[in-house]
Amino acid sequence: MSEKTQILFKILSLYLVSSVLFLSYFFIHDYQNKKEALILNEVKMLKEIKMGIYMKARTNGLSSVSSLTKEKGVKACIISKNRAKIYQDFACENIDREKNINLINGKVTIFENIQSMDNDITDELSSAEIFLVGKDIKKEILSLVISCVVDAIFFLFILLFIAFYLAKLSLKPLYEKIDTLNHFIKDSTHEINTPLSVISMSIETADLKNLNERNLKRFNNISLAAKSLNNIYDALVHLSFNLDRPSKKELIDLNLLTTQRLNYFSPFFAKRGLKIEAKLKPSLIKADLEDMSKILDNLLSN
Repeated sequence: MSEKTQILFKILSLYLVSSVLFLSYFFIHDYQNKKEALILNEVKMLKEIKMGIYMKARTNGLSSVSSLTKEKGVKACIISKNRAKIYQDFACENIDREKNINLINGKVTIFENIQSMDNDITDELSSAEIFLVGKDIKKEILSLVISCVVDAIFFLFILLFIAFYLAKLSLKPLYEKIDTLNHFIKDSTHEINTPLSVISMSIETADLKNLNERNLKRFNNISLAAKSLNNIYDALVHLSFNLDRPSKKELIDLNLLTTQRLNYFSPFFAKRGLKIEAKLKPSLIKADLEDMSKILDNLLSN
């Protein structure tokens, strides 16, 4: 996976998490509101049936109620003021009197006075309470859940598509600048190589016997500067050409590698008047040799 793809993936991952949290909050509330509306609609229907039961029972007697409940697909239980069941379609033993509206096994239930319009009537039926069980709405609730999940997934894909497009659009100028900078570094590195090689070769083949002390000091300064430039050149090469190469881990003698890098930097330490004392113990590490060399070089050069 390229660096660009990794950056884009991280941005989209963060956006995905935030989008999922937002959509979950929104659609959970949307589902709850729609479910509540569905239940309230059932309650409204049950209240209308309740009034029909009351009118039918008052007109034709309680025995006529069963025809209406069968027609409407509901079950009723009428309880008198003294807790006696004066009509029942089913065994209504465990009635939760604390809840006027309830959802039991996918069925909406209501428990309330059978009528509350006429306060002057005090007969058994008028003062009774009714427990009504509506039709099964499990399918409607399941359909509501599926609808909300599908909508959430649909909107999530839309948001991800928009996020992907905006991320690529926003990062494009940055990628272009990075590519331009990388090309510049690679070209500059290539151009530096030739004169640096000439300088290094000239230093190595120079005849130091005919130089006086003053010129020898200057020569040493040039040699140190060339070494410093060579170190910078190696860092540029590593940065420009070796980032995409696979890491090659091998067993490295850290003691030997540190000694080699100390010897390399010893002229720089001498010029600055620094005395480095190394107390090294035998140590092995499994890592990339070039990466470890660069780490030590950075530490020593600082």
